[in-house]
Amino acid sequence: MRRTVLFTLLAGLTACSSPTITSESLSPSEINDIRARVAEHHPDLSTRKQHEVTQLVVRALDNMVFIEGGTFVMGDFGMPCEPGSTQMCQIDYDT
Repeated sequence: MRRTVLFTLLAGLTACSSPTITSESLSPSEINDIRARVAEHHPDLSTRKQHEVTQLVVRALDNMVFIEGGTFVMGDFGMPCEPGSTQMCQIDYDT
């Protein structure tokens, strides 16, 4: 009986010291992995700050969206010489 009460008390204290972080795209084990990495890389931070960093990382990962790969052309190809014209004129922006 004493062990049960002690275990319940310890579990409650542990839950209070590290609030739950939820995610739309990450599993609880992935969140725990992030938490462990934050603690490993930033042992000098307080538990509260480590929790805030973990929350930030999880939120950033939740906000990411998939963009399918592809190609695009980058650059300045001039502008129409006259409105409605398909002929392109080069513009010197250095002057």
